Amino acid sequence: IGRLFFGSPCGDFHCGLRGFDRAAILGLGLRTTGMEFASEMIVRATLDELRIAEVPTTLSKDGRNRPPHLRSWRDGWRHLRFLLMYSPRWLFLYPGLLLMGVGLGLGGWLLPAPRAVGGVVLDVHTLLYAAMAVVIGFQAVLFAVFTKVFVIREGLMPPDRRLDRLFDLVTLGVGLTAGLLLLLAGIGGTLYSIGIWGQQNFGPLDPREVMRGAIPSGMALILGSQILLSSFFLSSVFSCCSCCTARSTSAGFFSVVLICSSVAASAFMDSSAAEPPTASILLTPAAIADSCLILKSPISPVRLTCVPPQSPIEKWG
Repeated sequence: IGRLFFGSPCGDFHCGLRGFDRAAILGLGLRTTGMEFASEMIVRATLDELRIAEVPTTLSKDGRNRPPHLRSWRDGWRHLRFLLMYSPRWLFLYPGLLLMGVGLGLGGWLLPAPRAVGGVVLDVHTLLYAAMAVVIGFQAVLFAVFTKVFVIREGLMPPDRRLDRLFDLVTLGVGLTAGLLLLLAGIGGTLYSIGIWGQQNFGPLDPREVMRGAIPSGMALILGSQILLSSFFLSSVFSCCSCCTARSTSAGFFSVVLICSSVAASAFMDSSAAEPPTASILLTPAAIADSCLILKSPISPVRLTCVPPQSPIEKWG
């Protein structure tokens, strides 16, 4: 499973006899604390493109007289859970795409008229479940994107160039446009169904006819809403990331302006002091790179206080 999910050249994820470069492994930032640590080492080394080589060895009978610590089901589940969490493609993306494909294919086949398969007639009830499959599949795809963004942002996985290229193409404007088009299509289909109902003086209708318009319209409304909300959510996440890393020029400029403003205000308020005014500024390690320009500021001395990683201030953002 590990070789399938991550394309690792390692044939045995769980061999306990390993030799490695200490600095390289420490640089991976491994976090697990249980039996899945062995899998995390291989997965992270593969994702970070470290060189991995296997040397044949001989499996010998255990000479210890105590029972093994390994618990097959518990530790096996921990390994599998770790592999799934580190592979949003197999946990969310591929099942979601499969559900969407099946739902769209089945729905498109049933939309014009009922279909008979052997002695079974598939009608609007099956069409409803096909629409549900599309919605659930789309949600799974969104979870794949959200999970990928989260694990990269938290440093659990290295950046993905393909994901970066995707977000360069699918911007907030593209997401809003697609969401609005689906919403308009859903509203149009709903109004069409209401028009059919009005032709019957808002009396009883044949559900096999009216539901063929109502089900796709409802699906389009749900998907359009999800695309709109997801677009805003991802835009907020990337905006937050750009404010906390040195990759964003605007974030660095804002930090410099904010700090220099604080220094200038301190100098103005303490202009009568005998000693040069000093501004105390609290910086997290992630913000130091953005704010390094203040060290060249001639306005006033600045005292920088670096907050250790994982401190409450860094967690609060």
